[in-house]
Amino acid sequence: MHIRAIFGDRPLSSIRKGDVQAFVSGLELAPSTVGLVFQHLNSLLEAAAEDGLTARNPARGVKLPASADGEVVPPTVTQVEALYNAAPEWFRPAVVLGAGLGLRQAETSGLTADRVLWLARAVRVDRQWNSRVTPAAFAPPKTRSSDRTVPASGYVIDYLADHVGRRHEGFVLHRGGEPVDWQAFGHQWRKARKQAGLESIRYHDLRHAFASMLISAGCSVKAVSVALGHSSAATTLNLYSHLWPGDEDRIRDAVDLAMAPRAEDQLRTEGEQ
Repeated sequence: MHIRAIFGDRPLSSIRKGDVQAFVSGLELAPSTVGLVFQHLNSLLEAAAEDGLTARNPARGVKLPASADGEVVPPTVTQVEALYNAAPEWFRPAVVLGAGLGLRQAETSGLTADRVLWLARAVRVDRQWNSRVTPAAFAPPKTRSSDRTVPASGYVIDYLADHVGRRHEGFVLHRGGEPVDWQAFGHQWRKARKQAGLESIRYHDLRHAFASMLISAGCSVKAVSVALGHSSAATTLNLYSHLWPGDEDRIRDAVDLAMAPRAEDQLRTEGEQ
């Protein structure tokens, strides 16, 4: 609705970065909602650029409003892609596992090829790599609920298949076959985000991007909670309730569905008297 009102009748080639920035800055919405509107617009413009309908995506580099205290604003798909492209080849699986499966850093570091359930199209998360101890070793997940099986999209499964190849064991994210400890992981993440011009984004924020994609696709609170390994649906709602679409119209429709037929019958009865 917001996008169509401003850009609906304009030729794509006429849209400039300044137009998109002005649009984003002028939205009188919560920062998280502005982020979602921008994400939709950015996806449309990126697709147009890929199809040659415009020279480049004018939404690239547009700054979003700061979030309210405690309110999660997930990275956009474009930002995730920028981080992926800025990372060296060996580190790119970390971006895919964070944004595509919602894994935490230690879960990403500890994922091994035998935990990828190819036929089931899922990834088993039942341990993490604890490199803060000497010697580094596998450890149980962060919490009991963190032990989970995450459904994997076709994109993620295809990416992992290409990356892992014929290996049936060993770390998915590795350097020369060796696991990546938390210091090396953090160092490489900071380099990638600096290269991408996104120095405020933490690796944990990729989990928020994953959650945002699930919510945008209509997944239930329970489904998002289980996929992220949260201890309860309440935890998920506390973090992401502002990302779920408003229910105002559903409330109106529900009352109309229940009450309108009775009101019509009553009017009909009164008219016949």
